[in-house]
Amino acid sequence: MSNLVTVADAAVPFDYAILPPGVEAILGYVGAPGCTPYEWTPGDIAEVHATGRAWFAIWVPPAGAINTQIGMQAGNAMMAALHARSYPPGWPVFLDIEQDSYAASPAGAEQAATAWGQVMRAHGWTYAYPYLPAAAGHGWIADWTGTAPTELPPGVIGQQYAGQCDGNQYDLSVIDRAILAYTPLSEGQPDMPLDAADLAKIQTTVSAEVNTQLGQWLPRLAALMLTGHANSHFDPANSGALIDNVGIYGRLVADTDPAGQANAIATALGPDLGAHVASVLAARLAT
Repeated sequence: MSNLVTVADAAVPFDYAILPPGVEAILGYVGAPGCTPYEWTPGDIAEVHATGRAWFAIWVPPAGAINTQIGMQAGNAMMAALHARSYPPGWPVFLDIEQDSYAASPAGAEQAATAWGQVMRAHGWTYAYPYLPAAAGHGWIADWTGTAPTELPPGVIGQQYAGQCDGNQYDLSVIDRAILAYTPLSEGQPDMPLDAADLAKIQTTVSAEVNTQLGQWLPRLAALMLTGHANSHFDPANSGALIDNVGIYGRLVADTDPAGQANAIATALGPDLGAHVASVLAARLAT
């Protein structure tokens, strides 16, 4: 299975039958009011789900130079919009920082992205990433090469490679599969908690390279990556791919305090399961 998935983002709902094969998710805007031409409704989101695709939310800050304060405001406002749409913590969220805003103040744009991400992650939206020009070198970057990349550079979780498709109805990107693991498509299915076989699979698929790179972060980050699977179908066959991608999270959340990560795991997985997973991975590190 490829580590990348194809997704489409759009300003407004459209006829999803025109999409090329293999598009697994649609991204749309939930605000800010006046900063995007349309705000997707719960009904719009349900229509996407009915096609068998996931749907993920984008927020747009005001045009022009932005800063830390605007980033914090964007985080708080986006949370209200997500709650209004019953969009649970754990699903990916994105902050759309366009070229003009970035060019007006690259440092301010980075500060806004950091502040927004801190607000979102503090409230459970762990997979929170800015959309930025390619020059930023991290997050979900815009680089319209016209060809889907087969791999992404370190620190980059997605690339928008084609824009204004089918008469400017949508753009196309590839995004790291790991951050799309927790989707609304798992809702309504019976819970399948991790069992001893799952934990054994996790233990045996942690690579020596990841052990070396992440050290003490591995137990926390690997457990955090399993958040989506704790309350949905856990596929043991995919656990290796999840663990292999843990390096990305080590780079992206390296500034997160360890105590906060531990608390996030306890909240998401439950104290017993979180501790169990962490202890298994910690034991692996010791070998």
